[in-house]
Amino acid sequence: MSAAHYVFAGGGTGGHLFPGLAVADALRRLEPDARITFFTTTRSLDVQLLAPTDYEQIEQPVQPFTLHPLRLPGFLRGWRQSVQMAKRFLRERGVKAVLGLGGYAAGPAVIAAKKLGLRRAILNPDAIPGRANRHLARHADLVVLQWDVSRRFFPPGTNAQVLGCPIRADFAAADAAAGRKQFGLDASRPVLLVTGASQGARTVNQTLARVWPAFQRAHPDWQLLHLSGPADEAEMRAAYAVAGEPVCRAVSSAVPEDVVRLAVAAR
Repeated sequence: MSAAHYVFAGGGTGGHLFPGLAVADALRRLEPDARITFFTTTRSLDVQLLAPTDYEQIEQPVQPFTLHPLRLPGFLRGWRQSVQMAKRFLRERGVKAVLGLGGYAAGPAVIAAKKLGLRRAILNPDAIPGRANRHLARHADLVVLQWDVSRRFFPPGTNAQVLGCPIRADFAAADAAAGRKQFGLDASRPVLLVTGASQGARTVNQTLARVWPAFQRAHPDWQLLHLSGPADEAEMRAAYAVAGEPVCRAVSSAVPEDVVRLAVAAR
């Protein structure tokens, strides 16, 4: 019997791809011969995150949904092309099941799988589902939730189960002492880790820059490890400098340097 083939659909952000990679790695541990293909966006981040793996990647022409009259034709054209491409791939490769990872890039493969009668599920780690997942839920056999509160955003009768958020095995195997040393953190003091995902969430970054000085005054023994993303790195450095925090630049060894940067503030 040939190895089973699975498709994981989504991309554009680490928030979509990292949980998918965690599931793919876990699946490989259960089925070492499993073939896994990621249907992604055309963003360079997807290539960078998947390049270190042996998973096949297929970029889709699908674009973010829009009602703008000048961009709507491009969306419809990319959607049709992506669904047709997915149907052809799923049929020709004998794919067993499809997992949507969230976002507009998950849609074509999930819809194509439904048309072909294949098993399909979607991951929804956010408390408030995005527009794509709210739409795809009615086409999925299973919606995997991280939070029970998310149920109320999906149509009645949706098979939604709270199973948590997939976490890469690297986290369980991480050496805490080595990590503190790498980022210049005191081994004897607690650390607050703040992350705005792979590219940084501006609202998270701005909020942290505003509240950290007060938090630090109230909890002077705490240290901060802030994953800001490259776009806000300069602004975060400036904010910490104004707050009188010594900041050093450090890059996650698990992610390419141009994808994410970390600002470390510690007294």
